[in-house]
Amino acid sequence: MLQNTFSAIEAVSEICQQTSALGTYGDYFAYSQNVMISEVQLQLAKLYVVDRDSHSLPEIIKTANSLFTEKYHQSTGYNPHKSYQELKELLADLERQLEGFATTIRNLKKLRNKDLAHLDKSIRDVVSRNKLIVNNPVFLKEVKELIDFSFEAPSRIIEIMFNVAPTFRPRDYVDELQMIARAIEKQENDELR
Repeated sequence: MLQNTFSAIEAVSEICQQTSALGTYGDYFAYSQNVMISEVQLQLAKLYVVDRDSHSLPEIIKTANSLFTEKYHQSTGYNPHKSYQELKELLADLERQLEGFATTIRNLKKLRNKDLAHLDKSIRDVVSRNKLIVNNPVFLKEVKELIDFSFEAPSRIIEIMFNVAPTFRPRDYVDELQMIARAIEKQENDELR
């Protein structure tokens, strides 16, 4: 769902750059896109923020790393084409990649705790909300990287631990929104006649 929501956000942006047709219903599309952006941020925070009472991607990576021992590798017979050391290094690489997201994850947590999931007392008005966002930026590129990693990491873990290569293909909403834009353009042209 997370990747599909992000694909829908990207599709709205892409179609708005191609045609002004969606602008006819701009309030709807802008509002929908803002709701989707907040939802993606909230879901990413749930997925990445370590909390003792919940499951998160960092916990899954840590657990996989501790469970994947040389004894496990030898006893299961999974991945006979790679050595234990090679596979263990791939798991360690996931932890290093995750560490590279530390600032973004910290910023997501602040946004979640003060604005997205809770209405913090420090958010008194638009100015204080904007200050929170400016001081804890989460950029589109970083969101895309977190979403991609949220699929790559579990897939790699499953492949390492069980020798299964899962696949996932996100939806592309561009074609659907292009059809909507064409229908709006046609309606506007028909009204002008």
